[in-house]
Amino acid sequence: LHYDNVAAIAAIEGMHELNIGHAIVAAAIFSGLEAAVDTAANAGAAGAALTDQPADIRAAAIEELRKELAPLERDGRVILGAAVWIVSAVPSLRA
Repeated sequence: LHYDNVAAIAAIEGMHELNIGHAIVAAAIFSGLEAAVDTAANAGAAGAALTDQPADIRAAAIEELRKELAPLERDGRVILGAAVWIVSAVPSLRA
């Protein structure tokens, strides 16, 4: 599952929703710490959870993301020791 094939997967008959937050975050790791933090805070499950939060809570969560990702930065990239795919699909309820 990646940027090149996601449209075909999302077009499967009966598919209502498809979430691929990991792929977005994985792409951001090649752009450095701030890009990885920004992507993690604005995409996928974390982005959805933070969308309607007050500014102070959102800022605190972003700072925690930065603290967790900072030790993983090497040569301008954030290197993750492992990866987990969390993919969810919701079938359409239409007949």
